[in-house]
Amino acid sequence: MDNKELYLKWQKDNNFSMDKDRLKEKLYLFSSIPNANSYGFQNGKIREIMYADVLLKYQRLQNKNVLFPLGFNTLCQSAFIEQRKSNNVLNDDIANIYLRQMLKLGIGVNQSKLMNMRHDEYLSNLQLDFIELYKKGYIDYKMTNVYFDKSNNKIYDLGLDLDKEITQMKCFVLKLDNVIDKVVNNINKLKINENKKEELLSFFKPKSILSIDAYTSNNVSLRISLERPELLGGVSFIFLNPDYIDVLKYTDQSEYDTVSNYLENKEGLFVYSGAIAKNPLTGGNIPIFISYFYQTEAYLGVPGADPEDLEMAKNEGFEEIKIFDEENNLINSDFIDGLDAITAREKITNAFVEYEIGTLITKYEHTEILLHQLDPFGGLFPFLDDRGKLYSLEDYLPYNFSEQFRPVLSKEIKIPGQTITGTMNSMFSIGMAPFIGILYDEMSVNESIFSKEAYNEFNEYFPIKLITIDNENIINELLMPLVINTIIQNENSNIPCIYDDVRIISKTVDIKHNTIKRSNNNLIDFDKLVDRFNPDAIRFLSLKDECNQEFIFDIYQLEDYSNLINDVYALFESFSSDSKVRFSFYEFSKKCDNYLKNNDVKLYIDLVDNFTNKIKNESISKDEGLIYLICCYPIFTFTVEDLYIKKYNGKYSIINESWPS
Repeated sequence: MDNKELYLKWQKDNNFSMDKDRLKEKLYLFSSIPNANSYGFQNGKIREIMYADVLLKYQRLQNKNVLFPLGFNTLCQSAFIEQRKSNNVLNDDIANIYLRQMLKLGIGVNQSKLMNMRHDEYLSNLQLDFIELYKKGYIDYKMTNVYFDKSNNKIYDLGLDLDKEITQMKCFVLKLDNVIDKVVNNINKLKINENKKEELLSFFKPKSILSIDAYTSNNVSLRISLERPELLGGVSFIFLNPDYIDVLKYTDQSEYDTVSNYLENKEGLFVYSGAIAKNPLTGGNIPIFISYFYQTEAYLGVPGADPEDLEMAKNEGFEEIKIFDEENNLINSDFIDGLDAITAREKITNAFVEYEIGTLITKYEHTEILLHQLDPFGGLFPFLDDRGKLYSLEDYLPYNFSEQFRPVLSKEIKIPGQTITGTMNSMFSIGMAPFIGILYDEMSVNESIFSKEAYNEFNEYFPIKLITIDNENIINELLMPLVINTIIQNENSNIPCIYDDVRIISKTVDIKHNTIKRSNNNLIDFDKLVDRFNPDAIRFLSLKDECNQEFIFDIYQLEDYSNLINDVYALFESFSSDSKVRFSFYEFSKKCDNYLKNNDVKLYIDLVDNFTNKIKNESISKDEGLIYLICCYPIFTFTVEDLYIKKYNGKYSIINESWPS
């Protein structure tokens, strides 16, 4: 049977669409969204989708109602440039290339859940969620530090650790100060290896901090955090910020009116609280001041080690305590005197923790995620008025497109304010995809991720049974959805964690271990490969290696797997007259079931390979053949369907059969 006829039949029969049967168990699978270009999966990044597709077909055979939305990042720079070079207009040509290749490879596409990021339906949901996050205080528009690449006028988040200039720019940022501990907790719950967890956590710049209590003349303790505890002996002043701490607790009665007046009028750099703190290391007195100057609860001034603190001390008459001698060893610092800074830090930290004077905690330096990019295309930001207040655009969505190739509101709509320079970056547009994937379809109305309806849907579909992630894009595809999920949980504690299981897929290389890219002249032409080889051989090749290892796309191996497909066909040339089912076939189905239930696609592939080679010269019964076909359907999609129609007179797809028991 022609493969094209098969995938047209599957689409016509809605084999991969959501059923309306409410009694069926719902299940959610998700895979990476490729950056679109005019060659489709030319870089070999088909494995993430293929991996999830195998499990989609298995879960459908288990009579599950599976949601598997697929998407195309047509907002990315490569898609824009390729599209403009080819026809100078934005249309669906690029997305259709991906769709055609997925259908040719037998991937279970639900065409009502194709998330083309350039389409009105996706953009309007994206825009609405942006507005809601802004309203709830998670998004801010402010001056912030960014990496800036002058050569291509691009900006990047500081969490990415790039070798680029750092500059300040007014941008939209996602603020995580109030949820960072919950984000970290959710990262630690992920079913991924510890190195990947560390990679995700490092995005937030973790630092070990010694936290101790300094007792004050008001008979209350002041919690102070020391990134460099070896400098504790040199602290000569403390500034408390009323925006972060209840400063009246640390105000002496004699200065109460002065401090209250300062809090009301905010005039002047600082005022004296009238209280002092005892230095936990030396026992010396440290005066406490109230000020809005330092953006933290308690700022410890160390003029003997910090030039800015020294200038402050000289200008304001604070004491300067020298804590380093000419050889840069500690002085005036009690039991760490004579030690260098690094040795002293270890000694004071260990001593304070051992004697329960302090505790070692982790703080995160980077808790604002950049949502901005300077490219002149992509999802537009909302409008601002002169005071910077965000207007709601809920009544004006969805968007349509202008001749400048970017989504804009219809020209007939008048809204006060100016558009913000730049567009939303991929961290946001891709990070939102698993959530929009639940709420999205081509006829969808806009539904905020904070709406009651959305909460109901998230409760039905989360956690995602499996998400397959591109190893080179784990910040956008793994971390960002988890961050958004944590924010939603912060608003509604009943929402489950977004992921049940994760598979991180390593990059594809050629036989010389070169990365697949145009400059290496080794792009993969899947259209030609499908014309030359059985698509099931390509499916098998793509999944034969461990997902966490580099995958070598060796076209010569396709001959071997094509021969394996031929062996499958040979098995069904005739059936044995014995109708019994041997135990080995039941054992085969049980092992397949176990591996796929646990998302172990590699073990499943090996099992199919070994079992096929074991029985290829045997005669099988018709019942044994059906067990074999059902178990192999997730990987040998076209071959199994063809044999099912020819040998079992299958009117409908084999996906409607039940898994062998």
